[in-house]
Amino acid sequence: MKVAIGARVMEVRALFADLFNDMTLVTEAPPFDLLLEDEQEFSAGTLHFKTLFTPGHTPACVSYWIGDAAFVGDLVMMPDLGSGRCDFPGADPEAMYESIGVCLFALPDTTRLFVGHDYPPETRDMDCETSVLEIKRKNRMINADTEYETFLARRRERDRELAFPELMWASVQVNLNAGQLPKPEANGISYLRIPISKA
Repeated sequence: MKVAIGARVMEVRALFADLFNDMTLVTEAPPFDLLLEDEQEFSAGTLHFKTLFTPGHTPACVSYWIGDAAFVGDLVMMPDLGSGRCDFPGADPEAMYESIGVCLFALPDTTRLFVGHDYPPETRDMDCETSVLEIKRKNRMINADTEYETFLARRRERDRELAFPELMWASVQVNLNAGQLPKPEANGISYLRIPISKA
């Protein structure tokens, strides 16, 4: 199986190389088979995809558009939840506004959107699918009528309320290596690093 990812993952690897004191993230070739550029098309079996750079949650975020559907990761969530957070290293709410308001909203209104996460309130079941039109009309964080400064204020306020994800440090180290554990050290053991202070 081959692993493809947005080419800007190299920026994220550089961001975390310093934090994890792991320069191999920038000095060694990444373990991905294909680094995708914005609007690059590719196939998986009989399916044909178009890559859309949609940064904001991280610099490397991409969406994959296929037929009448797009897989948007953490760009937007279900309309009652809003958008992905923008408080990780390299995250940028200004870029997220452009990714949603320009890129996502340029897709046909009928495009089905598959989100990366859902944290439903007790009033509804878990879901993974919405649409461009539903986001434009009902998204609580950013919809077709949301002005730039309003979104930035909402996103920053919400990010201040969010707890740091429990498995963030472990997951980032594995994700940046295409799902592989870090290389074993001299004693033959692989380690995940947890930064406990910042210089």
